[in-house]
Amino acid sequence: MKKTVQGEQFLTTSKLCKLLDISVFTLWRRRDEGYFVMGIHYFKTNPNISNSQIIWDVQKVLKQFAEWKLPSKDEKDRFTLIQEANDKGGN
Repeated sequence: MKKTVQGEQFLTTSKLCKLLDISVFTLWRRRDEGYFVMGIHYFKTNPNISNSQIIWDVQKVLKQFAEWKLPSKDEKDRFTLIQEANDKGGN
């Protein structure tokens, strides 16, 4: 069942994975890599509980998968840091 909040559609983790035809591990890995940001792509149903259910904004997740790039950050990402280290003669 899709949940709708202010016209946006949300799915639970398992249902989103079925829709995208990916494993839960892939979704978590992408989240941990910075592709998905809490408060933008997903929300906890009760932020005060650590193991609260997560719901995902379907449209924003689909858009992120289509663009497939890390969200912009003010600080340098690890790939830039590695490249800079290599340019300076690091391993």
